[in-house]
Amino acid sequence: MKFVLSGEGPTDIGKIDYATRSFDPGPMAYFIDAVVREKTGVSPLETLSTDGNVIHFIHKTELSDQEINKKAVLPGKKSPLGTAYFIKNSRALGHIAKEIASKTGSPTIAVLFRDADPTRAQDTYEDKWRSMIIGFKQAGFDRGVPMIPRQIMEAWLLDSLDWQGKSHPDFDTVIGGRHSAYPYKKQVSELVGQTDQHNLVDQVLNSTFDQSRITSDSYKRFKARLEDVLVTPDRDSK
Repeated sequence: MKFVLSGEGPTDIGKIDYATRSFDPGPMAYFIDAVVREKTGVSPLETLSTDGNVIHFIHKTELSDQEINKKAVLPGKKSPLGTAYFIKNSRALGHIAKEIASKTGSPTIAVLFRDADPTRAQDTYEDKWRSMIIGFKQAGFDRGVPMIPRQIMEAWLLDSLDWQGKSHPDFDTVIGGRHSAYPYKKQVSELVGQTDQHNLVDQVLNSTFDQSRITSDSYKRFKARLEDVLVTPDRDSK
């Protein structure tokens, strides 16, 4: 099985280490890996060390370079105004994943990470989720997975802490973007120090952040979709 991953930057999905030409995973890649490992018993990140072609990282600029993105996406009942960006990105990633599947003959799953971040745009989380699904469908790719925090990635990180039975906010509904009174990024920084890619990954590896603890509905929705395409990889996108 092949995985085609794309995110917003190194602190979520990861990046390419251009010195070694290998994938350098971020914390969200480890969250994906944990779900796949729980469901199938296979770790894509562990397999990566022996099969460098199991994970294909696609930089967001590669998505914008796809010819498919040059076609206009008009808003309508299924394409809300302002979400063309999400449609274009998922459609481009779907085309790339479809080509990889064709070349390798392997079942292929694509995961596209984007923050919903209501402080940056007026379009709702539901609009953005639906737009990604539309884009994957337009590419004719049935195994696309939107990975969209209803707020921002750091909300999921905070939700993945061991709260030891203490109450905590609903990280899906409490605003924590950069313009909020107490941004989630600041909260994560106060807990673990530097919020660069490798320190966040270290916190995942030492179980400070553990995706199995997350209760946010937006994470559960991503996880359910990924599990669904893992179990029935040839079904139509829903």
